[in-house]
Amino acid sequence: MYSLTLTNIAPTIDAFTQPTPTPAVGTIITLTGKNGSADATVNTTELNWSIVSISPVETPAKIQINATTGELSNDAILTDATFYSISVKATDCNGNGLDSAPRSVEFQIGSAAGNRVNAALCQGWQGSAFTGCGESLGVVFSGSRFTPLAVPTSSVTVGSVTYPANNAVNSYNVLDKNQSSGSGFEPTVNHTTGALEQGTLYITPTLTNVGGTGTEDDTVTFTIQFKGTTGGWVQAVDSSSNEIRNITLQVGNNATVSSKKVFDTPGEYRVLTTTITGGMCSLGESGTSLKVNFGDENYIGQSCFPAPA
Repeated sequence: MYSLTLTNIAPTIDAFTQPTPTPAVGTIITLTGKNGSADATVNTTELNWSIVSISPVETPAKIQINATTGELSNDAILTDATFYSISVKATDCNGNGLDSAPRSVEFQIGSAAGNRVNAALCQGWQGSAFTGCGESLGVVFSGSRFTPLAVPTSSVTVGSVTYPANNAVNSYNVLDKNQSSGSGFEPTVNHTTGALEQGTLYITPTLTNVGGTGTEDDTVTFTIQFKGTTGGWVQAVDSSSNEIRNITLQVGNNATVSSKKVFDTPGEYRVLTTTITGGMCSLGESGTSLKVNFGDENYIGQSCFPAPA
């Protein structure tokens, strides 16, 4: 006696290029997919298309999808200067089977909002923290991915605090670390700058300890400097007109501390730190690390797709 088990495979949505529609009534994009069948002659049949979510929510809704054809369209004029994100899915067996993983259709209508920072800044820190006990960190928001790679190249004194020179290993050039972005569902974009050209940038040095056992804290001090189109590095001034000088972060075991600063003056910025020291570091523990989170203050948690390159 033989037993046969049939397994339904969830459908998939085919790769697509993000559309660039006009505000006028019409088709935005027509999506295609596969129903999971091994038979290529029928693997696109019996798919039912639906919208999972739309941002922004507009009443009445302007965007809909044809359940049979996968045509995403708008029956009213789309709102100018608006970024749309529509999450869609396909369900096999004419809507009675398994769901595909949702995919987002994203596009900008009108101006891409001149207050967005460039893509390399919007997408934030890439990778994990690499600065630990006994090490310092330099981060530069520069217009060049090559200059500088070491931040700073010589020690810098601010008041009573001296920030040591770094080599490239202990430095982070924003543009060099994030040169491009994109996927099968978003066009590849080559980033053009790591400097602040427009919008509002937040910079948040963050000190974290994981697994520490010591009772004495670890500390690090940082400063943020600015360089315009002329002149050298000076102390940065945040959006509230506060000059940034020396700020100390102090972390206990299994904790995280941070200090967020926000800037809107176009130019280059850099974050300099002292070496990380303290009680847990002196015990030889390696659980304390430092990174600098950053991004678009005006669009936290939103897609970076509309950001300028």
